[in-house]
Amino acid sequence: MAELALIATLTAITDAQGRVSDRVDNNTANKRAIRFNVRIRSGGTGPDLGVGYLFYFHRQDDETTSHQDDGVGESDADLSVQPSSSELVGSIILTADINTVYQTSFVVYDPGPFWSLSFWNDSGQTIHATEGDHYLRYVYLD
Repeated sequence: MAELALIATLTAITDAQGRVSDRVDNNTANKRAIRFNVRIRSGGTGPDLGVGYLFYFHRQDDETTSHQDDGVGESDADLSVQPSSSELVGSIILTADINTVYQTSFVVYDPGPFWSLSFWNDSGQTIHATEGDHYLRYVYLD
């Protein structure tokens, strides 16, 4: 299967801020596992050593009165509050280097009928301003 890109604007996100992706519809396909490949580039000021970039997974059901982890919404949007009740599924621990590309992969099981992924910047600095330097991609494993 080909990798798919999540819709999430990842430009110049400052410290203690984040971004949630568009909601993905898994209701019909009912896939059971997802591998994420992510890439974030630090900005022109080095991040604090030993802190990180965090990735949270948000499940949403398909009921009329919808349940959604952290109530993050259904579209590409800013986050000003760190997710507190969603699953932390990935992290990148940083060095203090400027303009450094960080990449990682992680797997989520049982994603549910609808889901989204969010990025949280806990680095002490702003990430790079060029959108093409970052991505959130996924592929279903089953």
